Amino acid sequence: MERKFVDENELRKLIEGDEDTWKSFTVLVNLVGRNYPFYKDPERKVLERMVSKGIKTLDDAQSFIMNLYFAESKAGRVIKQARGYGGARG
Repeated sequence: MERKFVDENELRKLIEGDEDTWKSFTVLVNLVGRNYPFYKDPERKVLERMVSKGIKTLDDAQSFIMNLYFAESKAGRVIKQARGYGGARG
C-alpha cells in the first residue's frame, strides 16, 4: 500500500477548504503564538507538527487541532502561573 506524503502547503490548503476547521486552526495558532512568543512563525510550527504526525485527511486534522488546542490551553495556564500572572484562577 502506497502512502502519499503530505507537505505543509498541501495540508494548509486542505484546512483552508473547510471554514470551521480553518477558524479552529487560526485560534490554535494564536494560542501557540501566545504561549511561545519566541516562535517566529507559529503557524508553520503547528503545520510541521501535523505533518510529522502523519495527518492526511480533514477528519484527522480536525481531531489533531482539537487535541492540541486543549493541551496548549492547559499549558498556557501553567505558563501563566509560572510567570506569576495568576494561572488557572486568574
